[in-house]
Amino acid sequence: MGRPKNGKILKYAALIGLVYFVFLMQAMVFPHLEILGTKPLLLPIAAVGIGLFEGHERGAVMGLVAGIYCDLSFNQPTVEFTLLLTVIGLLAGVVFNRYLDDGFPSFLVVSTLALVICAFVQMFPLWIYRDVSLLALLKTALLQTVYSLIFVLPIYHLCRLVGRIPYRRF
Repeated sequence: MGRPKNGKILKYAALIGLVYFVFLMQAMVFPHLEILGTKPLLLPIAAVGIGLFEGHERGAVMGLVAGIYCDLSFNQPTVEFTLLLTVIGLLAGVVFNRYLDDGFPSFLVVSTLALVICAFVQMFPLWIYRDVSLLALLKTALLQTVYSLIFVLPIYHLCRLVGRIPYRRF
């Protein structure tokens, strides 16, 4: 019932700092570095990484934070990424805890799946309600996913680095 340990505060500060850093890259740096008209989507990769190294509970909480930041970066009032990245962080933690090895190849596969799901969520309303060509949407989704996958390795290492910070000091 005493004060929280310094290690716990440091850990959560590092997790929030990681998500905020990835948000800054996604919202302020990469919009100026378009490739074939697409920009990378980095926050889902961070949600998967936190789920991998921190488990499903912290993956869901930090996925919620990442989702809020993601919705802010798209400058839209919806909460689709807030909900989606919460679920992605939660499921990534469960999948890595129960079914997959916690190495980079598994992280790459789960990150790719998360990015494809995010691309589908982005393109679905455009396809259904605005009658945009499905082929054009699929091309954009593929380009965005491939561009985002370039950053899987650096985000994996950042998440692993934060994951090594202990919760308690002895």
